[in-house]
Amino acid sequence: MTDSFLKIIKMDADKARRAGEKDKATSLMTLYSEAYMKGKNRGNRETTDDEVLDMIQVFVKNIDALLEHPCNADFREKAKIERELLSSYLPEKLTEEQLVNMINSYTKKLEITSIGQVMKWLKETVPNQYDSKQASTIARSFLS
Repeated sequence: MTDSFLKIIKMDADKARRAGEKDKATSLMTLYSEAYMKGKNRGNRETTDDEVLDMIQVFVKNIDALLEHPCNADFREKAKIERELLSSYLPEKLTEEQLVNMINSYTKKLEITSIGQVMKWLKETVPNQYDSKQASTIARSFLS
């Protein structure tokens, strides 16, 4: 059995700490702690890989939001490095063309009539591999 994302992140944080990579270790331990608590707060259980991936996406979106505002060059550089580090744990995103083909095929094959059905199917089929806003726009174009 393979290690969970949570365990991998913890091991990577420990390696970074031992290697003297303080910023990397801090970023990964913050992510680990937040993700670990997600499972604990939802029934005192182990956090699922999907929940960890969701948490990483939230962290990345928060960094993106911070980078939209003016800030000093040092902070900006550290934020970009942290974003790159965290993004490395995410699965590769589908291209717009792949997303269009998937949604088109799904909506035609099953005669889907709502965006909610498409989004639910995407979340079950390719979790964390698509941009929700983009997928919603594509689905809307096929369903209108």
